[in-house]
Amino acid sequence: MGAANLRLNDPSISEAHALVSLRGTQLKLLSLRGRFSVDGAAVAEVALSRGQSIELGPRVTLRVEDVSIPSEVFAIRGEGVPFQALAPVASILATGAELVPGFAPDAAATLWIDGEAVWIRRPSDDDARLAVGEAFDVGGRTFVLERMQLSEAGALATVRGFEAPLTLKLHFDSVHIAVGGRVVSVDGIPARILCELAELRAPVEWRTVAREVWPREEDDVLLRRNWDAGLARLRRALLELGIRGDLVRAAGRGRLSLFLGPKDRIVDRQ
Repeated sequence: MGAANLRLNDPSISEAHALVSLRGTQLKLLSLRGRFSVDGAAVAEVALSRGQSIELGPRVTLRVEDVSIPSEVFAIRGEGVPFQALAPVASILATGAELVPGFAPDAAATLWIDGEAVWIRRPSDDDARLAVGEAFDVGGRTFVLERMQLSEAGALATVRGFEAPLTLKLHFDSVHIAVGGRVVSVDGIPARILCELAELRAPVEWRTVAREVWPREEDDVLLRRNWDAGLARLRRALLELGIRGDLVRAAGRGRLSLFLGPKDRIVDRQ
């Protein structure tokens, strides 16, 4: 994810002649001006490997002495989108908060990698640099910038349909979630909301859950404010802990529910 420039003093070489770019799990040389030659064949791109001779021009030949590939790449985890490697430039679309590679002029947000930094641009904000592990909101959804092992970057890091099975152990003001050989914890108000949804195990109106979490709050406006803040904290906590973003999802008409897979389990230890 670093950057470097190589200047070749030859009239046959253009100002920006070729680019080395990490594509999937390979470092590739991409032609920006015409084609170059590898083993006598004219090509527009080639996956780099030790010992290659690459002829850029009539009198300019590069030899690949070694190839060093990073073990990790930047990745994005978000509500409703799979955990995935981040393209050099990517857009979060306003419709459905879909993450797509490339620049989209009408996107709700644009992300781009600049060396070892990732930047975000949203229509209403100044450009900002994101830190690994930082959560950010786009279009009412929460995303987190993370790192992904390069070995996982060639394919989605999720199993089709559901990720690894979850086991939720309910402790009223704490929920322990076991997934993929690790155990994480959600605490406080987010845990209270998660416990109520887990006990009901069916789509429910937000007020039903909110009145269990804040039983002394009689003002509907304040109750809704508490609910919105608590639900946002829960969703942010799940994302930051690496739990799939659709575990708590809207069910329409102001209702929501836990979205459980066929092998997910709930253990009530309250």
